[in-house]
Amino acid sequence: MASDRTRKIMSLVETKGKERNEDGQQADLRKNLCQPSNSMQDFSSILGVPGPSKPTDVLSECSDDSVADKSYSPDASESSDDNDVHVFKTVSALKISKRPRNKKPCAAAQKDVAVENSRQNGAEKGTYSRKKRSERKEKRNTGKSYITAKNKVVKERVSKPLASCRMKCSQKLEVKFEERTIREKIFQEYWALGDRNKRVRFIAGLVDTKEPASSRKRTVDPDKEKFRTKTHIFHFVINGERVRVCRACFMKTLGETQMFVTLSLCNKNSTLSGITYDDNRGRSVSANKHSIETLQQVKDHISSFPLYQSHYTRRESSRRYLPPHLSLSLMYSLYCDQINSIQRKPVSRQIYEREFHKMNLSFKEPKVDTCNKCDLLRMKIRVAGDEEEKKKSEEELAIHHLEADNAYEEKRKDKELAANDQTRRCFMFDLQQCLPTPMLNTSVAFYKRQLWTFNLTLHETSTQNVRCYMWHEAEGGRGGNQIATCILRNLLRFLNRYQR
Repeated sequence: MASDRTRKIMSLVETKGKERNEDGQQADLRKNLCQPSNSMQDFSSILGVPGPSKPTDVLSECSDDSVADKSYSPDASESSDDNDVHVFKTVSALKISKRPRNKKPCAAAQKDVAVENSRQNGAEKGTYSRKKRSERKEKRNTGKSYITAKNKVVKERVSKPLASCRMKCSQKLEVKFEERTIREKIFQEYWALGDRNKRVRFIAGLVDTKEPASSRKRTVDPDKEKFRTKTHIFHFVINGERVRVCRACFMKTLGETQMFVTLSLCNKNSTLSGITYDDNRGRSVSANKHSIETLQQVKDHISSFPLYQSHYTRRESSRRYLPPHLSLSLMYSLYCDQINSIQRKPVSRQIYEREFHKMNLSFKEPKVDTCNKCDLLRMKIRVAGDEEEKKKSEEELAIHHLEADNAYEEKRKDKELAANDQTRRCFMFDLQQCLPTPMLNTSVAFYKRQLWTFNLTLHETSTQNVRCYMWHEAEGGRGGNQIATCILRNLLRFLNRYQR
């Protein structure tokens, strides 16, 4: 009965093995099951089930007592039962391998995956940014610990302890100097330079290069013979005196690597005079940088629009203004149309806006109104047909600006005179912006003719007294007679008050 049961199970195992064998070759499962030593490993390789890794597992699961005891011979019933147990284990392993594995990883594995993902995200997003590169460069040049772009931790530079040498360097540099040893002071001052080029010049100035005094023949074959072409003598400057040290002491004191010292000496020996050159890495012109001609086309296009300057604030600010109906989107669209018409590639919107702001332009209306005469003369200069007419308009504009500056200068003098002399008074007046009456925000008022109200403000500079005269357009206009009437009334009022 046991043999019939074993036969059925073996047939089932053969069927499963044939289904797993994709290349068409049938595995001899019965032969593998009969081998006492490596049966589990062979059977696992056929079915794709991971087998035991230790030899003890193979002995305990795939062998009987004959392996441990050579004189052991099982009965027929025991052999049949052992084979049944082994086949059941194999079928169970086969069923387990067919099930989908949804095993949740442990907490340590999840943490490792999270760290790896964060490193990848950091390398993709913030690690290669200009700010991060600048921080790494600063820490590298000052000898501090930093993390590379590939998340590799670079340790901080330290001054390593000295070993005994023939030149007795430890006795020369372990002397106390201002609560520190000379080695610590040199190490601190060296890394305080904070620049790679300065470090190269420092090392190059402390190392002398000369021809070797003697050479030793070490081999008969001239092709294998190697001679040192240069001899380097290392020094430290202590209180203005050059003190010779060995190479190991030199590098350990500075905390530098052999490669950096070698490159510094190669830099020095590459020139006839021994003057080192600066590192040119990162100074090459960018491949996608726009040429000067391309940027000049952007500036010319922006300057082609009419620009206005405030007449009353031009001494305080050099900002110029464009018409309020324009915008950067519209200007960039017109620029693209112009560049595409000559079959060239336009710059990006970001570059266009950058050049726009460099020219100190704005779409906001000036806080103070512009001068009509200034705008008229600038327009004449822009549309002038010949150089003589253009020059005449430029001279007239310069005279107009000079007169305005002189007026401001005279006003300043009068204010100072009135402030220092009590018998003098200085008044300033200005007609403010016209006020619509009534002041309504409804859309119906935009299509109705409103009543305009005028406001003339007079300011006494010495007492800071202000008086306003207001009237609407039904009572009078904004001509010289109305302005003179207000001024005369204010002066008479002031005289009456002064006489009292």
